[in-house]
Formats: sequence, C-alpha cells, structure tokens
Amino acid sequence: MKIKLIGDPFTCRGFKLAGIETIEVNDDSDLRTIFQETIDDQELAILFITEQKASPIKSLIEEQKMDSEIPLIVEIPDKDGWQERGKVLNLINRTLSIDI
Repeated sequence: MKIKLIGDPFTCRGFKLAGIETIEVNDDSDLRTIFQETIDDQELAILFITEQKASPIKSLIEEQKMDSEIPLIVEIPDKDGWQERGKVLNLINRTLSIDI
C-alpha cells in the first residue's frame, strides 16, 4: 500500500525526507486532474493533502470520502499552519479526551 502527499514544494520536501511519495502542485488549475489521477491508483492507502491545496477542490474531496473509505484522505497544514485551527483542536479533544 502507498502513501502520497499532494502539496506545495516546501511541504513536499519534508515528506520526501520521510520517504513518502509527493506530488508538488504549483498551479492550482491542474489540481482537479492531479487529485483524480492520484486517487485512481489502486495501491494508494493514504493521501495527505495540504489545506491550501484541498480548498479549491473541497467538494471533490468530500465526494470521494463519501463514496469510498480507501484511500483515506487527510488534510494537513502547510508551512503557514492550520487554516481551521478550531476543527483540529476539536478533533484532538474528542480523540484524546483532553482539553487544549
């Protein structure tokens, strides 16, 4: 099973160091095609995507999450941090039963 990241060049460099296959996206006009080609990979188990790259294709991502459990799609922050910090803190609180 594969793990991949769709993101900006800075985030991709960090994930490459961890041995994860990355797809650098500089022009968001290709994002929809890149996302679709990536999730069509039958060996893909987890797809990380930065929030900035996920934002323009949010409806496509939500549709994929509703239609299939695999690949697991996880939105992560880029170098600028979380765009939806409250959502993340809520998830941490529910998961770990702690208050941050």
